Amino acid sequence: LALVPLVVQPVRSAARRGLAAALALAAAVLVAGVSQAPLPLTGEPAEPLGVLPLDSATEVAVAVWGWLAAQPLLLAGGLLLALSAAALPELRRQARFAPAGVGALLLAGTVLTGASLPASLAVALVWVLVAARAAAARR
Repeated sequence: LALVPLVVQPVRSAARRGLAAALALAAAVLVAGVSQAPLPLTGEPAEPLGVLPLDSATEVAVAVWGWLAAQPLLLAGGLLLALSAAALPELRRQARFAPAGVGALLLAGTVLTGASLPASLAVALVWVLVAARAAAARR
């Protein structure tokens, strides 16, 4: 998930980039809920979603949304992902170190929302590399 704001950069609309980033988190939550794997960002054990293979897309969406509504930290993380994905191209055009700033905000957000240590370290590593790449490209 740390790479999502970068992966959605080719999308031209800021709203669509933000939606794609939020959907990436929803997909990761769906996988965690179905497989009972640890939750993304928090690392807590996932409770079963109660989704069956033959459920309609609407039923799955309602189940995921209801489950996410009970997890405010994941909602905050999704909002943070969506905002950073939407804003990154414009910020990158405005300032040389904007990617580093976005990375710092994402790292602060992951720590403040209670993300696990491995998730926070992954975010930090990815965004340090992005900042280094951006600084090298501007020379």
